[in-house]
Amino acid sequence: GQSDFVADDLVYGWLPENGSLRNTESDRVPKLYVRQTKKQTTERGFFSVDSDWRFKHVNKKAADLLGEDSHTLVGEVFWEEFPEAEGSVFENKTKEAVEEHRPVSFQECCGTLDAEFCVQAHPSDDGLSVCFEDVTEEMEKERELEKYGRIVESSQEILWMFEPGFTEVLFVSSSYEEILGQSIEEVHDDPTAFVDATHPDDREILRKKMGSVSDGEPVDFEIRVNPDEE
Repeated sequence: GQSDFVADDLVYGWLPENGSLRNTESDRVPKLYVRQTKKQTTERGFFSVDSDWRFKHVNKKAADLLGEDSHTLVGEVFWEEFPEAEGSVFENKTKEAVEEHRPVSFQECCGTLDAEFCVQAHPSDDGLSVCFEDVTEEMEKERELEKYGRIVESSQEILWMFEPGFTEVLFVSSSYEEILGQSIEEVHDDPTAFVDATHPDDREILRKKMGSVSDGEPVDFEIRVNPDEE
């Protein structure tokens, strides 16, 4: 058993001597191993620091996310380069990982970088390794969905949100089933399934309007639903 992630063209992982992931109640800390991989990721940043919090390695994605040059960071003390991190969740959690010899995961908004990060930090015998990614867009989308969910809690109208091109349903209100006679699971499986719940004579105009919506145009039109009930 092992815990690893890809950063640049390396896989970084933590493997204890017994070959399985360390129990959080144990005092033994997994060894950091590095192996080459052909798979490359552009989404996750990675950096490692020694026991004095000096940067040992910074991949390109991490440097980009931090707004720094990876070569200039190596050898520098983290807290001197990023003093704004003092007193933050990042400081509390990463120091907790080092002091308690256990991996930690957390999310934090960084005001100076105008971003929200998902962070994994793993202690090693000679420092700490950190993997992180920018989840700002995902969290904004999640909060937007929650907002819409609150709006429609007492509404009898259908409210839904799709990815452009109707490739994925992001949100659909519970009134969908009552009004269109289809299950919410059905439209999640096939985002265009609601077309079949409309009158056959209205489906062509509905598809055209869907195309307009995908192109970013607002539309206002009427269609008939539940054709089987006519």
